[in-house]
Amino acid sequence: MSGAAGSDSLRVTIVHLGRRGGLGERRRVEAWRVLLEDVGATVAEIPLMERHRRGLRPPSPSDLVALLRRRSVIETLAWDARGTAADLRRTEPDGTVFVTARAYHPRLHGIAGAEVLDFVDRMSSAYGDRSDVVRNHLRKVGFRVLSWSHRGFERGTRRSPAGRVAAGHGDAATLGAVWLPIPIRAMNGTASQQPDHDLVFFGTLGYPPNIAAIRRLARLWPLLQARRPGLSLLLAGARPTQEVRATAIAQGWELNESFEDVAKVCSRARVAVVPLEHASGIQIKVLEAAAAGLPQVVSPPALRGFAPGFPAIVAEDDAAFVNGVLRLLDDDDLRRGLAKAANDHVREHYSFERWRPVVADLLRIEQPAPVAPRSGEGTPSSDALAGSAPSPREPAARRFAS
Repeated sequence: MSGAAGSDSLRVTIVHLGRRGGLGERRRVEAWRVLLEDVGATVAEIPLMERHRRGLRPPSPSDLVALLRRRSVIETLAWDARGTAADLRRTEPDGTVFVTARAYHPRLHGIAGAEVLDFVDRMSSAYGDRSDVVRNHLRKVGFRVLSWSHRGFERGTRRSPAGRVAAGHGDAATLGAVWLPIPIRAMNGTASQQPDHDLVFFGTLGYPPNIAAIRRLARLWPLLQARRPGLSLLLAGARPTQEVRATAIAQGWELNESFEDVAKVCSRARVAVVPLEHASGIQIKVLEAAAAGLPQVVSPPALRGFAPGFPAIVAEDDAAFVNGVLRLLDDDDLRRGLAKAANDHVREHYSFERWRPVVADLLRIEQPAPVAPRSGEGTPSSDALAGSAPSPREPAARRFAS
C-alpha cells in the first residue's frame, strides 16, 4: 500500500475509546503504535471519549438502525459517529485500526483503503463472565445486555471478509481472526532475589473477575497459612473496591494502590498467583509477571489467551493451587527454573519483533530486511526474527461489512 498524497510513509489512524481508566486499552493502543511505527507507518490517534463524547445528545436514526441490525454495539451510543467520521477523514488515512468493537461504527467504514478491526477480547464472553461474577442484580442485567449486543456483532463480522484480529489465542480461533497478542519487552534475568513478600497478585482491583480471584485467595488463605505460617501477600492495583480493601485488612495483606512500574511490584515477591475463575482474552498480568522473571501459579482460565506451552504451574482446583504455591516457595531450583523458562518464552513468542511481520501483512506493508543487532547486544529480537510468525494468519486487511 502506498502512502497518502505526497508522502512516502503509510498513514494509519488508530480509533479507540480513550477512556482514562482503561489500562488494558491503553496497553493495546501503545502496542499498535509501536508495531506500526516499527514497520514505517505514520500514526495518528482518535480517542473517542475525549474528542467525540455524545453527552446528552440523542442518537440519530442511523445509529439506532446500525445497533438493531447488529452492525454496531451498544457502547457506540456514547460517542458521535458523524463527528468521528469527519475527524477520521481529516487524518487522510491509508489504513485504520479500530481498537475493540466499541470503537467501530458503519459510518467509519470505507474512509481508509485498509481497515483492521481489533476485537482485543471476545467481549460477548467477557461481559457474560462479568454478569456471573457481580452481585448487583442491575449490573448483572446490564452485562447480559452488552453480551447480547457483542455476540450479534461478532457473528455479523464473521460473514464478511474483514481485517480482524484478537489478542487472545482462543478468542482469535473462535472469532476466525488473526491472533495478535499484546507484545511485551522482557527484562534480562529473573526477578529480585531479595523480595519482601512471598506472593503477589496484581491487576485492576475494581474489575469483577479480579475481585472474584481475590475472594478465592481469601478462601484459600487459611489453608496456605496453616501449612506455611507467616506467609505474606502483596495485593497491587488501582481502584480497589471497599470489599477488596476490607479483605486485605482482614487477611493481613499489603495493599498497594499506586505504582508506576509493574516490574518493581514483581520484584517484591517470590511467586505470582493468578487464581482467576473467569477470564477472557490474554491476561496482561501473566505476561508482565513472566517478563519480569517471576514464576507463577495460575488457574486454567488465566492461560486461555495464550498458545499452548506457556511455562507456569497450572492448578485445576483449590487443592492443586495450594500445593503449587507451596511447592514453588519450598523449591528454590524449581522457582528459578520456571521463572527463566517463562521469561525466555515471552522473549521468543511475545516480543514486538516477533509480531511486526503480522502487522505488516495485515496492512499489506512491504518491509525492509531486518537489521541484525550489533555484536554484544543480545536483544530478544534475534531469535524471534528467525522464526516464522505464529498461526493463525490470513490476508486480513479488507474492509468489513457496512
